[in-house]
Amino acid sequence: MTNTPNTPNTVGRPQKYNITDKWHEWIEEWKSVTIDTDGEVNLPTIESLTLFLQDKLKEINKYISLNTVDTYGRGEDAKPEFLGALQWIKCEQKKRLLNSGLSGDYNSTIAKLILSSNHGMAEKTEQMVSVVAMPSIKVGGKELEFNIGNDITKDS
Repeated sequence: MTNTPNTPNTVGRPQKYNITDKWHEWIEEWKSVTIDTDGEVNLPTIESLTLFLQDKLKEINKYISLNTVDTYGRGEDAKPEFLGALQWIKCEQKKRLLNSGLSGDYNSTIAKLILSSNHGMAEKTEQMVSVVAMPSIKVGGKELEFNIGNDITKDS
């Protein structure tokens, strides 16, 4: 059987995105519980979102994986709820790591590690360049002096 533009592609694993109409509601609920409390850090991550959704889906005997959440949130076929959630995670995580890392509420070493690996922020180091004097060169018994970049001709 060949697929025409009006018939859905029946090849491959069927998409399960429509297993619930509560994605938006659950994601908003998850956002509201990703709040740091007295001494407990609750940094939003794609992993914490996945675990939260897994708990919700258990109630209807369904399952979602980290890879599926990532797939739903990226690419041209991204689902709006998941795309928004992954963008929120990135922004909220960076904001908290910067603010709480600077204030000392978060461990600054861990904040630095996550900012560098997840957010492209890296410590810049200066590179030292040493200039070494060139050894003298003798041509025809005569010692030549030259600056880097000067050409030595055969006639010298």
